[in-house]
Amino acid sequence: MISYDAASLYDFVYGCMVLGLGFAVMVLPVLLALFTFVTYAILKFGVVRRKKRHDKYIVGFFHPYCNAGGGGERVLWRAVRCVQTRYPDAHIVVYTGDTDAAPDQILNKARQRFDMEISNDKLEFVYLHKRRYVEASMYPYFTMLGQSLGSIILGIEALSNCPPDVYFDTMGYAFTLPLFKYICGSAVGCYVHYPTISTDMLDAVQSRRAAYNNRKRVSRNPIATFVKLSWTEDHIGSLWEVTAHKVFPPCEVSHLNQLGSLREESKEVKIISLGQFRPEKDHSLQIKAMYELRQIITDEEWQKVKLVIIGGVRGEEDENLVKDLKNFCKYLSVEDNVEFKVNLDY
Repeated sequence: MISYDAASLYDFVYGCMVLGLGFAVMVLPVLLALFTFVTYAILKFGVVRRKKRHDKYIVGFFHPYCNAGGGGERVLWRAVRCVQTRYPDAHIVVYTGDTDAAPDQILNKARQRFDMEISNDKLEFVYLHKRRYVEASMYPYFTMLGQSLGSIILGIEALSNCPPDVYFDTMGYAFTLPLFKYICGSAVGCYVHYPTISTDMLDAVQSRRAAYNNRKRVSRNPIATFVKLSWTEDHIGSLWEVTAHKVFPPCEVSHLNQLGSLREESKEVKIISLGQFRPEKDHSLQIKAMYELRQIITDEEWQKVKLVIIGGVRGEEDENLVKDLKNFCKYLSVEDNVEFKVNLDY
């Protein structure tokens, strides 16, 4: 009978663990590289086959929430309209996750909301059924990382259905850009309405302030950078150390001059808050300000003051936010002096 002392047994187990770990360290990268290569080859082969089936020049816009009706959607439809005007022979594809809305419903909403003429000629919607992978609710922790990786899954679904010649990401899913550039061979561009990570967020983390929610070699790759606001200009300048060109988006206001004065003779004082219902807008701070205002004015003056909050909602998450804000108004007893206007047409 062979006996082993405890020390020998521990040494044997330890040796096995080290050997197994060393094997895993050597083999796993190889397997990962092999899996990546096979996935790339399959996607590349499928994309090439699909591209050969059509002779259209396709311009694709990646906008999973194209039916939301916010500021980012206005830019999307203005871009679509510009392509239709400048390149009438181009076939436009909008990649959307709004599977509950038909193409005519999406277009009619955009026309009414933004007072914009959008032709449905040579315009196609490709519906994405994996939008849940970019929903914040999917990732209680490491939310931005999860959404960024999830956008790759959504991007693969998009290019598998319709590979474009030109690809625009109009929502800020940067991880999809190399996907379409290197697998699909598309010319790529992007419009970032709201940066995934801003300097404000970094400052909040550094100062440990409770709130919602790049290497230079990479940042210097863009040929030209355009921004629409001074805030974005400063943000890009501080991160990339490049000169950004500020271009204000077109906004048709000539017809508003014909309306004349719409001001009504009223003793009521209305405070208008205009913006999308998003957590980062911090509407609760405005409601708190109304509560503080009530403490310093008379009851007679208080009866004349009203805060009107106007904004759009994208889905269930934003709708729940509006409900929470209304409940917050009741909690502070200012509900009679705060009014909500949701998803108003243009």
